[in-house]
Amino acid sequence: MAARSMPVGTALAGLAAAGLIALAVPPAVAMEVGFYGGMSIANLGGDADDFRLALQAQFENEIGGTWDSTRESHLGPAFGGFVAIPFHREFLFQPEVHYVSRGSGFEWTGVVNGFGILGIEGGIEAEYIEFPLTVRWQPAAIAEGVVHPVLLFGPSLGVNLDGMFEASAGDAEFAEDLPMRGMSFGLVMGGGVEVELHRAASLLVEGRYTLGLTNLADDPNLSLTGREVAMLAGVSFHIPKRPAPPAEGAAVPPAEGTVTPPVDGAVVPPDGTVEPPDGTVEPPK
Repeated sequence: MAARSMPVGTALAGLAAAGLIALAVPPAVAMEVGFYGGMSIANLGGDADDFRLALQAQFENEIGGTWDSTRESHLGPAFGGFVAIPFHREFLFQPEVHYVSRGSGFEWTGVVNGFGILGIEGGIEAEYIEFPLTVRWQPAAIAEGVVHPVLLFGPSLGVNLDGMFEASAGDAEFAEDLPMRGMSFGLVMGGGVEVELHRAASLLVEGRYTLGLTNLADDPNLSLTGREVAMLAGVSFHIPKRPAPPAEGAAVPPAEGTVTPPVDGAVVPPDGTVEPPDGTVEPPK
């Protein structure tokens, strides 16, 4: 249990540190809240090919014939939301929460005497809620105008929802739960553009790559690491920073359009001259 809690502690420490920085450094950009969605192209590393080849050998032993197999990418949805907190003129701390589906697809093809060519399709799929803790960089030197380039990088903590191995051959289908570890850890990196639609909203188009650093399978004899590419689009809403209140005792300038009353005792005639209380008249300018 202690080994699993280490990424959580690291993530919380990073969150607290970024929060302190955000309070200490006056931002030059607005805070943002946004949502995005898109498609992920995932694949599994580690022992994924050994898993495929082990099933291929099992088919040859139990069914007979000669078998071949290939591994394919797994396509799945990806969507979520984020909060971007500025702590520098060009940098924002961006914690996120999103859903992603990881896995790999497999295809086995066998030539069996008496049956001809047989095909079996299958794959491993695991669903996660991810918590990326990224730093977003918007270069100020090239951020003028409507289109702003964006780069991001940071760690990501994942919570597993389920894991499944599925296979089908013709009308026959097979599905079995695959034990997966409760948490995973990886690195996220990516970039894109932010297009201002309005002073209070922007369109986001982004591509990112996630590299898994821990074993996803809850099996000492099986190592599966995740990696995926995601293409995302979304919208962000800008929350402007409130102006700081005036210091105690400082003069507050009048609001635009208001008229400052004359000094006590002064008379303002129609021609615009002011007659002070001592009776002298200041000629019009």
